[in-house]
Amino acid sequence: MFERKILIFMAVVECGSFSAAGKALFMSQSAVSQQINNLEEELGVQLFDRNHYRPKLTDAGQFYYQEVKRLKNDYVRIVTYMQNRTQKHITIGYTTFYTNRLACEFVDKYASQIAHRVEFKYYDLGHEREVLENHDVDMVFGLIEEFKNDDSILYKELYTGQLCLIVSEKHPYASKENIDIHLLKNAPMIIMSPEAVGHYYRYFLKGLKKDGIIPNIIKRVDNLNDLKMSVALNEGVGLLPKEICMANDGIHVIPLKNTKQLVHFGIAYQDLIFEKVANVFADYFKQYKNKL
Repeated sequence: MFERKILIFMAVVECGSFSAAGKALFMSQSAVSQQINNLEEELGVQLFDRNHYRPKLTDAGQFYYQEVKRLKNDYVRIVTYMQNRTQKHITIGYTTFYTNRLACEFVDKYASQIAHRVEFKYYDLGHEREVLENHDVDMVFGLIEEFKNDDSILYKELYTGQLCLIVSEKHPYASKENIDIHLLKNAPMIIMSPEAVGHYYRYFLKGLKKDGIIPNIIKRVDNLNDLKMSVALNEGVGLLPKEICMANDGIHVIPLKNTKQLVHFGIAYQDLIFEKVANVFADYFKQYKNKL
């Protein structure tokens, strides 16, 4: 990808001198110097201050090094991804409970159709786009709202669910089988922060507004465990999809009535090669949606 003189420039920076770079590259010091001179002439800037015992990067040189190093790292990551892409190995990111619960069944039934090996990797909620863009995973489960505003991401909707109320065992609503959303108008509420859930944060608040609710937010947290803990300690109530928060650890999950807010789950990818896999997942969730 890079011209040889750029790699030589990087070697000088990383080895600390023209002579050390020459030894590392099996070149003479004069040949290294000539390549650097050619690069500086091409760029029209001086990359090194040579008035020191060892060459020192100029401001322009420092900027150039940082940028070409970033490009090289990106290129290496892309090459690694492309090599893995041809090995029938698919890595899928997940965060929600239902993907944990159904992953084994899916692999048993469908893995042979899509790859020799299917690997699942856990990630923190709100990092869907990040793990895709960094090629940490090939595909990722998440909330559809996080994918809609990014033209570089393709996605398939898998399942639509509704929010549930979560309360502590001590809460007055703990014994209810369901609850009307309008009873929560003044309830102290704990919600996920915008940093944790990205675009879903605004979607969540808009949904409450459609229900006629202006939430009494007393606390914003950065992860699901903190939200569950705060609710279990009876600091307030929470609203989560049942797929993300099952009843446990002193928390009751109560279905909501009269809410217009839906939660859309999907699987996202950037490479069209995974469209077939996404379709397999979509068919799978149609068949097994009653288990969610």
